[in-house]
Parts: sequence; structure tokens; C-alpha cells
Amino acid sequence: MERKTVTMDTNNWQSTSQSQQGESVKSDKINVGTTERILSVGAGFLLAVLGLRGNKPSNIAMTLAGGALIFRGVSGYCPVNAALGRNTADTGTTSLEVFTTIEVSKEREEVYAYWRRLENLSRFMSHIKSVYQYNDVRSRWEAELAGLGVVSWEADIMLEERGRYLAWKSIEGSQIENAGEVRFTEAGPGKTEIQVSIKYRLPESAIGVAAARLMQRSLENIITEDIKRFKKVIESDKVELVNY
Repeated sequence: MERKTVTMDTNNWQSTSQSQQGESVKSDKINVGTTERILSVGAGFLLAVLGLRGNKPSNIAMTLAGGALIFRGVSGYCPVNAALGRNTADTGTTSLEVFTTIEVSKEREEVYAYWRRLENLSRFMSHIKSVYQYNDVRSRWEAELAGLGVVSWEADIMLEERGRYLAWKSIEGSQIENAGEVRFTEAGPGKTEIQVSIKYRLPESAIGVAAARLMQRSLENIITEDIKRFKKVIESDKVELVNY
């Protein structure tokens, strides 16, 4: 399995993404579902407002990320979805997406290294029962989701900018579709801001609309608390860098 590694810096990556987004609008390509578009606009507006409250590198990153999310919601196109071969605008599925951000008192490289060793995720993410890495690309996940019970799937690292960005996606034919993106940004001396987006796509036959709404709220609460728990774990553990 070939893995794409991004070597450009964060600002250039965002500029490239915005350029790709502009080209996409011209071709009227939509790869983001209606619910996700609404959530993206809301989350983007909040991030942009918070980012404009200061001029630190983390504020600038938040403003740029907010703008990208707003564009994503308005245009219906996501360059990361395109890069990962993901299209949540398809009918017949229910998409659940959670976006959250937090600042931790650890160096960016250390925070990235801890997250990059995917087995560590089950230490702070309560709905993830286990993650087993076969190699530096593929891993096997097991999670417990309200309304579905225990589900499992295999995933591949699809995009990686070492120390700054990581994206994964479940492989084709998995029991459940899962994708995630994590961005690591320096927020000052010894501090790192983490932006996390985690998505699940479920067949509509597996869950009704009302149940999906309940699952969305439940997942939002769970992941928000999980990321707060991550802050405690990463700030208390001695982290070893991963040589992937």
C-alpha cells in the first residue's frame, strides 16, 4: 500500500488546498454531505472568531482552518476527501463527524510522536477498545459505538506530514467506514495546538435518522472528553519519538 507523505509546511499546504478548492468549485464537484456542510460552516465560523482574538501562530492557524472549514461547507468540496477517495455526499449512508481542538503543554514533535503510535489512542479514547499496527501504514481498529456495539475495521495512513499532520482512512470493504485527520501546530514555547476531526459513515439500513442524531451528540461528547483526557495523558507521560 502506497502512502503519500506531505513535505510542504502547513501554510503552503493550506494555500494549495485553497487553490484546489477554487478549481473544484469551477467543476461543481461536491464530495461533502449536507449535514457535514452545516457542521463545517458552524465549526469554521467558531474557529475563525476565536482565531481573530489574537495574533499568535495558533490564532493565525485557527483563522486559516476556520476559513477552510467555511469554504468546505459552502462549496461542498473538501480536498482532503478527494485525496483520501472519500465522498460523504453519496446517498444511502449516515455520516457522523466531530471536530475539536485543544492546546497542550508539550513540544509539537513529542505530541505528534505519541499520536503517531496509534496503539496509544486506546489509552485516552474511551470508545476505541484497541488499535493494532501491522506496519507503518496499516492498522486494525476495534471500537464500541452506541447503538451498534463493538465494530472493527482496518485502516491505512493516507497522508502524513511528519510532526505536523496525519490522516487515516478505513480500507475498502470494512465493516464500518472511519476516517480521521489530526493537525499539530506550535502554539508557543513548549505548547502545541491539536485540531482533530474524526468521521464515521454508517449504512442507513444500520441506523435510523433519529438514532443517528443521538449517536452524533453522544460521539461529540465522548470525543470532546477523550481529547481532554489526551491532554492529561500527554502532559504526564514521558513520550518516546516514533521512527516511522
